Order: sequence, then structure tokens, then C-alpha cells
Amino acid sequence: FAPLLLGIWAPAMGPKSKPPPKKADLGRTTPDVRLANVNVYFDIAVDEEPLGRIEFQLLAETCPRTVENFKVLCTGPAPQEKGAKGKPIITNVYQGSKLHRVTDYMIQGGDLSKEQDGKGQESMYGPTFEDENFDIPFDRPGILCMANSGPDTNGSQFCITTKPTPWLQKRVVAFGRVTAGMDHVLKIQELALPTADPQTGKPAQQIVITECGLGATSPRSPKSP
Repeated sequence: FAPLLLGIWAPAMGPKSKPPPKKADLGRTTPDVRLANVNVYFDIAVDEEPLGRIEFQLLAETCPRTVENFKVLCTGPAPQEKGAKGKPIITNVYQGSKLHRVTDYMIQGGDLSKEQDGKGQESMYGPTFEDENFDIPFDRPGILCMANSGPDTNGSQFCITTKPTPWLQKRVVAFGRVTAGMDHVLKIQELALPTADPQTGKPAQQIVITECGLGATSPRSPKSP
């Protein structure tokens, strides 16, 4: 299984008569009772030094299956959620995993394997699951999306963009956005990019998700006064 790298395949183009997908509203700030959007967070440490919290809004109205998978990987499944033959629907969660790739346009994590070398893949639906849709545009920094190795190969790996990345449209599924802590995302990129492996993007630092879960209450950053 090849490392999950963004933008390495050319998507097939649909019929020319097909209208473009409706863009999701990423600017919504007022709660809407019609939506089931979910707020989750990552607490990040770099070389065991706390950096701060990154908060996300997961757009469940647009990508409910993708959002549910990411949410379960943040929180663990509920006790009653079982897969085939009563086995847990997942065996790992994001807590304790590393951000294993940094480039000039994104940071990547979600390899839950023991090796954490960018090849691990897991989801609540099986090893991989299908592309849900490509409705959310990559028109700004802070887009949360799946990482894949081709069509319909989504699992646990994800990326957070650090600038507009229109070339990812129709290649990877976006399903959320950063709502707080974007400065921490950019700090990770600033710290790791100069010494990252030029071929794989692997950072020299140990960048770890120390805690994750539901909610969007932001603690004061350890770097703040």
C-alpha cells in the first residue's frame, strides 16, 4: 500500500453537461437547527512541548459518512457500536498518533498503524471507504480533508490545508474546516518544513496529537500570556 499522498492521480472527468456541485457554506457562524455539524479538537505537542489546540467544524450536512468516521476516530466508538461478529468498529483513535507529513500547502496525519510511516489506513467502515462527494471548495486555508491514494480509498488519514489548493478539487473529499487554532497549524508548518524530508515530507520533530475529542471550548494556549 503506497503512502497516502495528495494529488497523485488524475480524476476522470464527468459529462460536460453535469452542473458543478453546489458549494458548501463555510462562512456559517450562527447555529442552524437543520444542521448536524460537529465540533472536535486536537491538542498538539511538538517534541513533547505543548503547542496548543486546533478546533474543527465537521460539515455533517454535506459529508455525513466522512464526518462520522472522523468523529469516531477522535472520540472512539460508543459502547453499543459494534462491527461484524461483535468486534469494535475501530481499534485505534487519533490520540497519540503523529502528524507525519508537512508540505508547503498542508500538514497530514491519521496513520494509526504501529509504524506510523504514512502507509497505515483504517476506518469505521473497513480499511477504506468511498468518496462521498466533492462539494466543499478548496478556496481558503484551513480546509480539513481526507488523504487518499486514488478514488474511493479514504480511511483515517487526513490533511489540513495551509493555503487555497484548487488542484485538490474532485481529487480528495473535504469535510470540515479549522475554526480556531489556525496559528498552530501554520506554526507546525513553519517549524517542520525547513527540516522535513524532501521526498516524503516527514518532519524531523515528533508532532503528536496528545488529546482529541468533541467540543470547541478552547483553553488558553501555553504560549499565550
